[in-house]
Amino acid sequence: MSEHTELPWKHCSVTGGWDGIESNDGQLVAKLALNNPANAEYIVLACNSHKDLLDACKAQYEAIDRLFAMLIDAKGMKSPFFPSKCGQPWEALCQGNAAIEQAKPK
Repeated sequence: MSEHTELPWKHCSVTGGWDGIESNDGQLVAKLALNNPANAEYIVLACNSHKDLLDACKAQYEAIDRLFAMLIDAKGMKSPFFPSKCGQPWEALCQGNAAIEQAKPK
């Protein structure tokens, strides 16, 4: 995958009254086929937020994984805790990992 135009992007108007997306330096990134400002704003928000959301997802994934490891290794417990592969924490871990994988450039 080639490098995309540097972020952040912003919504703009293109000649002819079309909605578009441009970089901070004014370079046109895209002209939308459907003239709908809400679509342009949504694309801009998603693209500008992508890295921060992915970083947060990775951090939460690592935190849950670390907590599982700490529970398994807990000292002083009568019997060690082994989390099952079902329920909300496990599902959250799997969902986070899937989102991280899907967000990787193809």
